[in-house]
Amino acid sequence: MDIRDLLLPGYSQMLRALSGQLDKAREQLEDEGKRADDLLDARIAPDMFPLSSQVQFVCLQAEEARGRLLDDPIDAPNAPPETLADAQDMIARAVDRLETACQGDPHSDERRMIELKLPREMVFDLDLAEYVRSWAAPQFYFHLVAAYAIMRHHGVALGKPDYVPHMFGFLRGGAS
Repeated sequence: MDIRDLLLPGYSQMLRALSGQLDKAREQLEDEGKRADDLLDARIAPDMFPLSSQVQFVCLQAEEARGRLLDDPIDAPNAPPETLADAQDMIARAVDRLETACQGDPHSDERRMIELKLPREMVFDLDLAEYVRSWAAPQFYFHLVAAYAIMRHHGVALGKPDYVPHMFGFLRGGAS
């Protein structure tokens, strides 16, 4: 199995789950008479990035991984979404690019070296497998869980089924 097969389809599933969480948040907040787009400014701690940035970072991490796995240019979102509709568009674009990537040549050279540049002039040299294991997957899920936690912290009624809705396709008949 190719390294892409282990990463990119899961990213698509989880981005769709995030989209569903944002829809649920919008519906709930509108039912409560609140301005749903204000949720994008919410955060858990004062020094934490807000929900809008978490959505941007989740999409960025998905696109960065896609681009590095395919050795293809990265088309990352350059600003956080300003509305929930913008957030949904950003997520939809990320899912589309991931699904296109999953249809291509099924082989990635796990030993290919990449250069990962971060702020403060930090540069990491990793092979592709180590990049996926040590950076791409942890960063994606960190920001995904941060987005979920922000919404929960601010009263959105989310639970495990909202985080992994795709799992219900595997539910054994009669189980509850």
